[in-house]
Amino acid sequence: MLVIFNLVPYHVVWMMTRIDGFSHIPKDGLGASLLNYYLVFFAIWHMALLFFLAGATAHISLSRRRPMEYLVERVKRLLVPLIFFMIVLYPLMVYFLPGLPGSRSLSDYSLRFWLQCLRTPGSNWPVGRPAIHAWGHLWFVAYLFVISVIGLPLWLYLRNRRHVSPTGGLLTLCEKKGLMIFLIFLKQNG
Repeated sequence: MLVIFNLVPYHVVWMMTRIDGFSHIPKDGLGASLLNYYLVFFAIWHMALLFFLAGATAHISLSRRRPMEYLVERVKRLLVPLIFFMIVLYPLMVYFLPGLPGSRSLSDYSLRFWLQCLRTPGSNWPVGRPAIHAWGHLWFVAYLFVISVIGLPLWLYLRNRRHVSPTGGLLTLCEKKGLMIFLIFLKQNG
């Protein structure tokens, strides 16, 4: 529960220390140093715990639902909020970021924002962050949806091998030489 409750303070501190003009805290002062220690401390284990919690809840959900019901649930709980955020809330979030170039008229900005997004897919205009942030701060939700959909066949395969534990089924699957070589290749190039 602490991990979930920490999401908002963590991101506020991140914006205060990483986005110029968001806060008046001196970047070289004691306050900024303490906030950076807070960020580093939680960055070590925060995402790993969030993915663990997501995996545990997916396991519970799949144990109570059929695969199609699970996919419908994932669309409702992950994809619909992600799309709403990207279309409605993300432009507002970027509008209120400090240092926005040009007009401060929301209607003018909204039109320019979407035209620029269509012209430059993968960029986060006007902020200019890498393409991973094209989902705004909901990249975790986007990845979780993709992992849920792609991982479903593997989970079903492991679950249907009733005479073998899920760990044993995974070990049996990984004993195939082609799969192991592929996984090693992914690890080396990832």
